[in-house]
Amino acid sequence: MLEHLINLYLLTGVYNKKYFEEQLDIQWKIAQRQKNMLTIFMLEIDQFKKYNDAYERQAGDDALKSVAKVLNNSFLKATDFVVKKSLF
Repeated sequence: MLEHLINLYLLTGVYNKKYFEEQLDIQWKIAQRQKNMLTIFMLEIDQFKKYNDAYERQAGDDALKSVAKVLNNSFLKATDFVVKKSLF
């Protein structure tokens, strides 16, 4: 349980860079072995700073939680996951 929490960004419940790096290595090897593709999507919420400044931090936090929930509920496979932006 504690190890699972170490890999999460607690505000939104999405994974952090450490988890991404571990999983990328694992999933890359699996994809190569099975001759499957590995897909990584990146997205950015445009003008988020302006939204956060205009509606204050709590509204911004709520918006991030909503986006994370929609993304997490959109996946089809157990190996799909969302990672916090500060990754790159």
